[in-house]
Amino acid sequence: MTAHDYEASVLFKQNYSSGAHVVVNQGGTSSGKTYAIVQVLFCLAGEAENQVITVVGQDIPNLKAGALRDALSIYNKSARLKNLIKNYNKTDRIFEFHNGSVIEFKSYANPQDAKSGKRDYLFINEANGIEWNIYTELALRTKTRIFIDYNPNYEFWVHNNLIGKPGVELIISDHRHNPFLEQNIRDKIENIKDADTELWKVYARGITGKINGLIFNNWYICDDIPVDAKLIAAGLDFGFTNDETGCIEVYTQNGELWVDELLYETGLTNKDIANKLIEAGLNKNTEIIADSAEPKSIEELKRLGWHIKGAKKRSRQH
Repeated sequence: MTAHDYEASVLFKQNYSSGAHVVVNQGGTSSGKTYAIVQVLFCLAGEAENQVITVVGQDIPNLKAGALRDALSIYNKSARLKNLIKNYNKTDRIFEFHNGSVIEFKSYANPQDAKSGKRDYLFINEANGIEWNIYTELALRTKTRIFIDYNPNYEFWVHNNLIGKPGVELIISDHRHNPFLEQNIRDKIENIKDADTELWKVYARGITGKINGLIFNNWYICDDIPVDAKLIAAGLDFGFTNDETGCIEVYTQNGELWVDELLYETGLTNKDIANKLIEAGLNKNTEIIADSAEPKSIEELKRLGWHIKGAKKRSRQH
């Protein structure tokens, strides 16, 4: 397997040709950075014998929705790659090559867990979801090269401990580097600028930022809610002319909160809200915690069959 076997983006070429020990891919949404790095890993595994390559994500559901999904897509589209791979172990998430190389997809619960195993290449996928101490244990046991990718919502250990250091290359990308992206998605990304310039810098240009108005900054955007996450409730905030009506589903998994936005629009009546929630797939039996400042709206939605109640607000004493 060589670089010539792929229809690839400039990000593939930059990562494939890099001579740095650590290659950091900071990119906006849909830049194709994860896909390009996985293509590189398949090349590296096919070109040399007995290479051990580890792809690490925050947890297995994230890997399945991200890097592993890309890997399976690349594998299923390439007859050449299928000839080089002896077996894909779905249970252990390992691609085994005829030349003895392997690509494994793993997550680690803590630094002690990360001490097991050595490798030639390491890929830290969505690095802002992984602890620095876990990364350091993995990096110490990686011989040749480390690839890292993330969306730059905020500064974290990559910025503080890696970027600018010897042996570290930074590649910044955005959707314009992905030649295979549909135009409607490009338009949607660029239109973020109309609502939030800081958000646009992060997701449309790959620029590290602190998004305006954040109450919490230790979060990141993912493609899917983990399959084993538990739904806690939905949250509903009423708006109309100047403020959006917003509804989210809130999940918990491994001590973390996961939020799925279902609705964020202005000009909605209560009947409109009910119809939008049905379109979004919200089950009427799901508990909805709503803005208690609108008891009339809560009662109307309740009469339309929704399991809804007002939030209990605590007063702040100084």
